[in-house]
Amino acid sequence: MDPDDGETAYLSYYTAGLRVVEYDRDGMREVGAFIDEGGDNFWGVEVWKDENGEKYVPAGDRDRGLYVFRFTG
Repeated sequence: MDPDDGETAYLSYYTAGLRVVEYDRDGMREVGAFIDEGGDNFWGVEVWKDENGEKYVPAGDRDRGLYVFRFTG
């Protein structure tokens, strides 16, 4: 979950890559996605903020290591 926005979630599920969704009473919609060329094997994401408040999303890929994303909307 985004620590500042309770309606945004960052998800990973192995070969489905990284997904960003927004949800509310009307349902859920995908607002961002990433699957690397050749596929991914993501199995965990976390939202992290630096000292300036910039948000990053580290995602662990079981085969390729750590990816670090910044969601720009």
